[in-house]
Amino acid sequence: DVMMDDFTYYYFTYSDPAVRAMYRTREVMDAWRAEFDGLREEGNKLFVLKLHPQMIGRLSRIRALSELIGYMKRCGAWFATCEEAARYVLEQKKAGGDEKAGAEEKAESVEKTENPAIPVQGECPGPAQTAAASGNLMVNTTAPGNLMINRGRACDIPKWPDGKRIAVMLAFDIDAETMWTTHGDGSFLHMTDLSRGLYGPKQGIPRILAMLDRWGVKGTFFIPGVVAERYPEMVREIARRGHEIGFHGYYHEEFPTTTKEEEDATMRRAEGVIEAACGQKLRGHRGPGGVIHDYSLELFLEHGYIYSTNWRDCDGPFLHEINGKTVPLVELPKDSIFDDTAYDFYTDTPPERYELKAPAEMMEIWKEEFDALAEEGRMINFVLHPQFMGRASRINMLSDLIGYMLSRGAWFETNEHVAEYVLKQCYKW
Repeated sequence: DVMMDDFTYYYFTYSDPAVRAMYRTREVMDAWRAEFDGLREEGNKLFVLKLHPQMIGRLSRIRALSELIGYMKRCGAWFATCEEAARYVLEQKKAGGDEKAGAEEKAESVEKTENPAIPVQGECPGPAQTAAASGNLMVNTTAPGNLMINRGRACDIPKWPDGKRIAVMLAFDIDAETMWTTHGDGSFLHMTDLSRGLYGPKQGIPRILAMLDRWGVKGTFFIPGVVAERYPEMVREIARRGHEIGFHGYYHEEFPTTTKEEEDATMRRAEGVIEAACGQKLRGHRGPGGVIHDYSLELFLEHGYIYSTNWRDCDGPFLHEINGKTVPLVELPKDSIFDDTAYDFYTDTPPERYELKAPAEMMEIWKEEFDALAEEGRMINFVLHPQFMGRASRINMLSDLIGYMLSRGAWFETNEHVAEYVLKQCYKW
């Protein structure tokens, strides 16, 4: 059932009009635990979870799932594969015995044989009574090596600078009005939606810059060229305060059919506008809407970029490869779990997106995932939009989160400086 499908709670994408906000892991586990308890009372039911590794596989979620497994084991659950359960049902049908009694007898027998300390169904002692018993079923959250699929070479970084536990990049996508001109036909001429985009440069950016100054933290601001043209003073102020500016399209283009020549022209146009405004030469790429192409890596190198922040397949940095050869281009992955629009993007203009989350809910999710990643020495690359994150309450939450992370060994840096550090550690020139 969809209630036991992680997709229902964690799925988020810009590509699907059926976008929803992410749930806190505690909410998900509470829902699953409540349903399990209800089915357990009836005694002759199945509890089947449908899980997608790219969603449930986040470290904080794996830990919560491990705790749920321990709880269900302590409550007498018989864990089996779908095949094993199906074969057992067929055997009971064939035997012609009492199915409910047989199932209970089988479950009790299996549990006691595998682990005598686990109680029979219906008894739920506290974790302390069966800590050792449930240990054999705990999910191993140790880093599984740097397994990369299809693209790139993992970087084995012995440690982050100054003994820091984790690298954190505060990256802001200043899409402004282009968030809405590329949202769909319903927003292109919707003056109210366009004014929401203006909220970023007008209210959000001043709050963000002031907050970063208070913490002495530098961030990366990905700015479309047309936004830089429209708000040159904002661009200059960001650069004046020592922050990095990265490529994010010219019109926030999200066209998968763009040719290499067209994309090259777009990049040169945006780079020229930003360099003219503040003197910065761009060194990194974040594709609008996450759109990149089969020629993108070569184009990044031709433009002198040292990093990309587009892939979503790893919790740590890696070096890209072109035709089997490692190149000096670092991938600093991002993920929707650290994208504020998974929690705070609302519009009733097609394609609609509903369900705002409170800042405290966002804080809880980000803290849990930060704590888990820090233990493995990984990294976090945020995707924050000033027109949404720039609300007063959300800025206060982000400030509290920065303080929390700093107190627990976070190394805050720009995407550019993290990429430089990774190249120094991992690339053989």
